[in-house]
Amino acid sequence: MSNVTLDGNPPIELSGKFPPQPGDNVPPFTLTSSGLEEVKLDNWAGKRKILNIIPPASTPVYAPPAPASSTKRPAASTTP
Repeated sequence: MSNVTLDGNPPIELSGKFPPQPGDNVPPFTLTSSGLEEVKLDNWAGKRKILNIIPPASTPVYAPPAPASSTKRPAASTTP
């Protein structure tokens, strides 16, 4: 078991070995594709895999960064 802390929130307990190490075996899993189809690890048996998992924007996990322009202060006015 491992604990992970995100953005200063209380730690979240993860099951299994974290972080995974190169050469570790991945347990079987099922994901939902962007086409809403179930995709299993077995679909790519015998092939190298890279997983890039991005949560949907409709979930609270996803928080896009603020645009750079929103963090800038307005220029001071020199006109009376």
